[in-house]
Amino acid sequence: MSKTFWLAGAAALLLAVTPAHAAWKGFFNKDAGFSFNAPTGLKSEKANYRFANGQTRPATVYRVVEDDIQYRVTIADAGAMKEADAIKAASDTFNGGGRKMLSNEEARVDSNYGRKLSLDLANNGGRQVISIFFNK
Repeated sequence: MSKTFWLAGAAALLLAVTPAHAAWKGFFNKDAGFSFNAPTGLKSEKANYRFANGQTRPATVYRVVEDDIQYRVTIADAGAMKEADAIKAASDTFNGGGRKMLSNEEARVDSNYGRKLSLDLANNGGRQVISIFFNK
């Protein structure tokens, strides 16, 4: 089985703050070994994920927009990258670009370690919260 990592992000608002009328649904991806809740209407598409180290890997992006908030999960094949290298390369992807890093800390979900980032977007574009995890 190939190694994967996943990124979960919500632009403009924290995931914990949702409109009262938003209908949410649980999603589970057995191959990547993760589950999450998101507004209904989630769509998936194949993509390429470009790590900060320049490496491009195949990915699947799950995305939905609800009340001008984009919820997105990206599952990327990390190939032969080691866990720490994949997490660092994914984290470094979000530095720069006019964004201001508010926090960058260790995170854990069950036995999976990763990073949790919080960024202010350029030009008062809102806030982005990102969780990065690696699954063997």
